[in-house]
Amino acid sequence: MLRRIFLTAPIAIFISAMALPAAAKSSDDGATFAEVEKEIAQAGKAVRDYSVAQRDEAIEVIESALESIDNRIAMIEQRIDDKTVELSVEARTHARAAVRDLRAKREQVAEWYGGLKHGSAEAWEEIKRGFSKAYDDLRTSLSKAEKQS
Repeated sequence: MLRRIFLTAPIAIFISAMALPAAAKSSDDGATFAEVEKEIAQAGKAVRDYSVAQRDEAIEVIESALESIDNRIAMIEQRIDDKTVELSVEARTHARAAVRDLRAKREQVAEWYGGLKHGSAEAWEEIKRGFSKAYDDLRTSLSKAEKQS
């Protein structure tokens, strides 16, 4: 029942969250993976720690982290594309599978993110738990894709 609440959030949330700035497609923003990983971890902690009264603060932290994640995904994809000739067929297949998994996990986070933004106060704790799990899965997939690219 609660899943339906946040799945009804506009698809535009997902589309806008997945849209990558032009700069992210063409060059590295200078952030190391460790810096991005730290920002991602802080956003995950923020969601777990914030109450429904702090929703706006949590959303701000999450939006920044999701932007960093989206930029990192674009860089990983670019590295894979740049190495296409160098990578064996097996390595390329594994790297692209990792990115597909990463994109799927990012989509799940977008759905829960919509719930965080638009869910009821009564559903806050359940939505936070769902978001946190999806977010942790995304962090794991990002790390895996980073290593394979």
